[in-house]
Formats: sequence, C-alpha cells, structure tokens
Amino acid sequence: MRNKYIFLVVAILALFNFVGFMTETEAPDLFGYQINIWVYRGAWLFMTIYFATRYFNMRKAEKK
Repeated sequence: MRNKYIFLVVAILALFNFVGFMTETEAPDLFGYQINIWVYRGAWLFMTIYFATRYFNMRKAEKK
C-alpha cells in the first residue's frame, strides 16, 4: 500500500518537471552531453505516464 503512493508522488514530480521544461528553449545537458529538448521533454512525459499508470493499476487491483 505504501509503495502505491510512492508511484503517485513520482508521477506528480515528473509532471511538474515536464511542465517546467515547456518554457525552456536551450538544449539541456545530460551526463555532459547536450540532447534535443524534445527528447528530454518526451522522456519526462513518458515517466509521468508510466508512473501514473502504475499507480492507477495498483489502486484498481487493491479495490478488487
């Protein structure tokens, strides 16, 4: 049960990070390499969707 809320918190934090990068125009550094901003945004969006889906699946399984 406690693990379920960790997924929710991580999904919310990833969403805030994704939204925060919507105003950025410069390429971010990842491990010393510059990457395309859209790849970076896509990765954060993917993590948001992944953790939110895991949370909702765990909540649905708990109700059954």
